[in-house]
Amino acid sequence: MRNAWFKPKSMKQVPPDAPGVDNDLKDKLEDAVVKAMDQAGSLIYAFGEKWGPEKNKKDQYFKFVPGNGIHDIHMNQGNGGRYKKDNGVYQDGGLVFQYPDGKRLAFFFSFQSQTFDTDNKGNPRGGAKPVPVKKAAKRGASARKKGSRRKAARKRRS
Repeated sequence: MRNAWFKPKSMKQVPPDAPGVDNDLKDKLEDAVVKAMDQAGSLIYAFGEKWGPEKNKKDQYFKFVPGNGIHDIHMNQGNGGRYKKDNGVYQDGGLVFQYPDGKRLAFFFSFQSQTFDTDNKGNPRGGAKPVPVKKAAKRGASARKKGSRRKAARKRRS
């Protein structure tokens, strides 16, 4: 946020999962992951807050021991109310995909309740309102089932 990697006003509201092709967060993330899996030498950088290791405790989702990982890969400032305690500067998260051809694709996430107008501690400035974001354009509906791209990638690697 503070290093101006992108313009917050250029962010688009994207639904988490919607019918159709390439029109929601699931589709866009899945496309980036499948492309990275298909191209040897791709790198994925996850920026967030480390948690763990949790000795003798299995990871909640992947079941490896010790539990250990990264979370808060989203904007971590501009919160009000009960999430104000999470505010800070220079600790925003995100995902960056780097492909072998040198191209990069980055995902920066914010909650619609957050504001980009923050003080030097990451707290909303007096009277700051959440920044309105542009709604993503709707795309034509498709009969493609969600997850079909992931299944196709698995078949290609087998």
